[in-house]
Amino acid sequence: MTFLSIPEAYWGLIDAALLVLVIFPVLYILVFQKLQSEERYRQANDAALDAIVLINDKDEIASWNPAAQKLFLYSRDEVLGHPIYQLFVQSGDVDKSRVAEEEGQAETLVEALAKRKNGSELPVEISSSSFKIRGEKYELKFIRDISERKQAEASLIKLSLAVEQSPSSIIITALDGSIEYTNQAFTAVTGYSAGEVIGKNPRILQSGKTPVATYADMWLHLTRGDTWHGELINRRKDGSEYIESAVFSPVRQADGHITNYLAIKTDITEQKQAEARIERLAHFDQLTGLPNRSQLNDRFKYALSIAQRNDKSLTVMLLDIDHFKNINDTLGYGIGDQVLIEVAERLSGASRDEDTVSRQSGDEFIFVLPDAGVDGATRVVIKLMSVLSVPFQFEQNELIITPSIGIAIYPNDGHDLETLTQNAEIAMYRAKQEGRNNFCFFMQEMQVHSARILQLSNGLHHALAHNDCSYTTSRKFPPRMGISSVRRLCYAGSIRYWASFHLRSLFLSPKMAGKLSRWVNG
Repeated sequence: MTFLSIPEAYWGLIDAALLVLVIFPVLYILVFQKLQSEERYRQANDAALDAIVLINDKDEIASWNPAAQKLFLYSRDEVLGHPIYQLFVQSGDVDKSRVAEEEGQAETLVEALAKRKNGSELPVEISSSSFKIRGEKYELKFIRDISERKQAEASLIKLSLAVEQSPSSIIITALDGSIEYTNQAFTAVTGYSAGEVIGKNPRILQSGKTPVATYADMWLHLTRGDTWHGELINRRKDGSEYIESAVFSPVRQADGHITNYLAIKTDITEQKQAEARIERLAHFDQLTGLPNRSQLNDRFKYALSIAQRNDKSLTVMLLDIDHFKNINDTLGYGIGDQVLIEVAERLSGASRDEDTVSRQSGDEFIFVLPDAGVDGATRVVIKLMSVLSVPFQFEQNELIITPSIGIAIYPNDGHDLETLTQNAEIAMYRAKQEGRNNFCFFMQEMQVHSARILQLSNGLHHALAHNDCSYTTSRKFPPRMGISSVRRLCYAGSIRYWASFHLRSLFLSPKMAGKLSRWVNG
């Protein structure tokens, strides 16, 4: 039987068979694809990190994913059919995202505060997408937790404010040193605004007084990836100089790659000035600026060590201004101080670079002359006396200053500063005895003579103070003479004995001299 001879009654069965063999597979494929699509959507929906909430045209929750449950802490059954507004502190925030989406704005993200089941609030970001299913309008709300981002932003704002308001100057540079950022403190310290320095090299601040080695050491540390600490002498926009304590550090990314350099600098000019004042008070005379006794000791020890090592001489010289008390008494202490200041300047100017000139007290100056024997000390003394011989002019007063100078030389006259100073003082008093405006080298017999004078002077002071006579004589006094007369005669005899040898060397206070006179005159 051929195909064309098939009875008409069988054509219905053939059509049915064709329907089963052709149409059903197509339908199966379509349904299977739909189910697969829905499964993929379900999987994507469940795996999404952001909360996805489906709402109907009544703004009721129709569905949400596990991320939404984690975000809001409500289960699916607790929210289905409830208005979405209940999930936010302000219901208007939900509508804002919808309006943005409907108006086709490029940025449809809206920030809001989510209200969680436990009562806590959480900053979130909302975006919306609308669509229709069988004529019914639905809307998907994509809600993202941005609390970590907000915390990071808050921290960044705090950091920015802290950097901007820091009392320290903060500079960020590129790897080539060009400035990319400066804060307000930088402007306050340097006088340069950020706009004036951005893109420029920090060398515009250099004063030329920071050692080149300092910069070399700084770059050596930075290129190695290390932090550098140090001090810089810089110059402000107005040309004034200032000193900074600086810390330079590399700025690294998470992978350790260095992208910038950070400098944090503090103006320590006032601190340095204060330290210099303290140093000056500790080691220098406040009136003249010359080294004080402490500084003199240190310099003497250094000079002595060199003299001992090289078998050289070392001279200690004591200079006293003649009749300086008359200047204070006549012209006042103000003029007296000015005289001392100018004397100090002249003495310093006339001394060698290696010499030390120190003011000890009042009008007394002491010199330490390294590698100077008799000839060297003589040359220095002559020069000092020459510069002091030039008249001093103060206000309307012209003053002629003369010095008396005593000289002691190591090692013959002593091996330490105290001994050399004492012997120089003995020589100085000999110069005064010989008419002042003179100098004298110490000799050993001066020390013996000085010791004798001191002994006699102390004895006389003791006798006057105790109203007694320690001088004895074999002379027999008549019985009729009273003890007071004997004492007067004893003192008169003592004084005549001392006067014949030593009286010119005795130094008595006016009170003691008056008392002595009364004893002698009865």
